[in-house]
Amino acid sequence: MILYEIKSAINSNSSGSANLYGDMINFCQNNISNGSSGISWHQDFYEAVKNNSTPSLPVNTCDNAQAISLPGKMEAENYCAMNGIQTENCSEGGLNVGWVDAGDWLDFKVNVTTAGEYTVNFRVAAEGFESKSVQLRKGFSVLGTVNFQATGGWQSWSTKSVSVTLASGIQTLRVYFPSSGINVNWIELKKNTPPPPNFSQKIEAENNFESFGVQTEACSEGGLNVGWLDPGDWMAYAVDVPVSGTYTIEYRVASPNGGGSLTFEAFGGGATYGAISIPNTGGWQVWTTIKHNVTLNAGKQNIAVAVNQGGWNFNWLSVTQGLKSATSIEEKKPESGYTIYPNPAIHEISIMGLTDKTVIEVYDISGRKVAHNYGISVEVSHLRSGVHFVRFNHENIKFMKQ
Repeated sequence: MILYEIKSAINSNSSGSANLYGDMINFCQNNISNGSSGISWHQDFYEAVKNNSTPSLPVNTCDNAQAISLPGKMEAENYCAMNGIQTENCSEGGLNVGWVDAGDWLDFKVNVTTAGEYTVNFRVAAEGFESKSVQLRKGFSVLGTVNFQATGGWQSWSTKSVSVTLASGIQTLRVYFPSSGINVNWIELKKNTPPPPNFSQKIEAENNFESFGVQTEACSEGGLNVGWLDPGDWMAYAVDVPVSGTYTIEYRVASPNGGGSLTFEAFGGGATYGAISIPNTGGWQVWTTIKHNVTLNAGKQNIAVAVNQGGWNFNWLSVTQGLKSATSIEEKKPESGYTIYPNPAIHEISIMGLTDKTVIEVYDISGRKVAHNYGISVEVSHLRSGVHFVRFNHENIKFMKQ
């Protein structure tokens, strides 16, 4: 009843009943000092009733605050308005906010320079192991929610992320706490960049950051390839997947007998994305491209090519966004129209279509140069029988020596 009388007196700009001032003091002494739930002192009410004046209304401090430019980072203690929050020294430097109860919030005046999709990173800590949640709101709209397990300590920090859509311009964003018992150090908003069209990343097999049981050798296609592959061997590579979805994984391989196989998997165990068999290509340096389709999550990650069955060489792999045809084999063919004659050869080979003399080199399947000449033909009678490669003018053509 006393609260109703105080409110009525303020609204009517009157002093209320003769005993209202004394009743208000008694009410505060008997309730607030005894810790009654939900009741707190408000000096404006006291002054209004005591002096028969109109109370001053709380000022929205965000109206006059300096807007924080986004994308960017907002230190949690740099709010322009809040409810129920305190600050403390942070183990990562500066201050963090804490003493959070469910329903508490922080407001930030921001200037979003570009509308679009953003990733919101919350730097949070919480004692214990209970489930927690933090929301980013605008007005009454929930833009995004992060749910996480308590980190195990008030200063044990972890970053939790959620994607949101923001309009451009000056606005007030609210960090709202549906859960109690959360510390926050900062909130970072990063503009999401659309993935480049037709993303593709090619990796030379020898450029692994870690491997087991493999060796390298000179490759007939240039550079090095990985060989001496046995069951249980593996090679690990770093990839940066721009967006979750389907990707085509291609492998450049060679095998004199076939029967090999590999698995494309997450490095260190965990997800297995797919497996593929290695065909008989006709030699250790007779290369073909095989491929299969897998599903990958977005982000920087480490993957591995694991050897299930050996007996093959490995030149490179590629990760290409999008769906290609089912598993297939693609033989590399000369693009210029040059041909080797005769093929198979016994004594000499000529390059049909070559009109000017040039440097011609011949390599065996191990990548060792075994013959060369300046002209349009080369002597091969001294070579061992088997597959060889002729290299000239950036061409690489296979032929058989009888």
